[in-house]
Amino acid sequence: MGLPAALKAHSNGDLKTAALHYQRALDQGDTQAVIFQNFGALLRETGDLDRAEGLYQKGMDLHPLHRGIRRNRANLLRESEPLLSFKLHFDLLREAFNNSEIEVSDSDINPLIDILESLGYRSWAYQFCRWSLSVVGPQPSILLQLFKLITSKGFNVFVKNSDQESIINSLNDQISSLSPSEQAEYYFSLMSIQLQRHEFNKCLETLEMARLILSRISFDSAEQKEKLLKLNNINSWNMGCTLLTHQRFQD
Repeated sequence: MGLPAALKAHSNGDLKTAALHYQRALDQGDTQAVIFQNFGALLRETGDLDRAEGLYQKGMDLHPLHRGIRRNRANLLRESEPLLSFKLHFDLLREAFNNSEIEVSDSDINPLIDILESLGYRSWAYQFCRWSLSVVGPQPSILLQLFKLITSKGFNVFVKNSDQESIINSLNDQISSLSPSEQAEYYFSLMSIQLQRHEFNKCLETLEMARLILSRISFDSAEQKEKLLKLNNINSWNMGCTLLTHQRFQD
């Protein structure tokens, strides 16, 4: 009962049972930070955003310095209040830099890049990626962020082919360090370069690799699933249109 049962159910993907036990733990007066961090994340995943925000606020009142609760709240606000979300994530990053006991990780950096890109500040996001790599080294997930930026429509014209190849080689060497969803994102981004270069056979192979990975993913959230399926649809459409334009009917 309570927290142990909630953690077990949550790890097994049984969100309904986990929610019941998280709530039971709270009703029993348990105020451990992990309850607010995990229960809030569960509620966000199931779409109960207002309740998740309330839990994070209560958790922050009890545990004002807890980075997990604060990071989850910043992620919750990313779409509804991106500027506030950026500030909260930036505070976490600055805190990590100022505290030798906290290791700066890609989880402190990637949300900031995502928000800048989503707001249309791609040049800022690009420079932030470059700066981040100089600070924390060639983290695979940050390399992926940079790669997605330099292959995005309208931005790739400013990037040298040699820079693209350097990042491709680095990501290929570290592909196993990426999560399955990140691997799928990488292959979809790689497709855009291969299409521009008219490397159609390579592009088809890359698309199949991305789809194979998608077929094996256990999605962490409905939001992640929607994002990756949208990438699949967009890239498949672009691939089909490009092949037709070049009269590659056999493909």
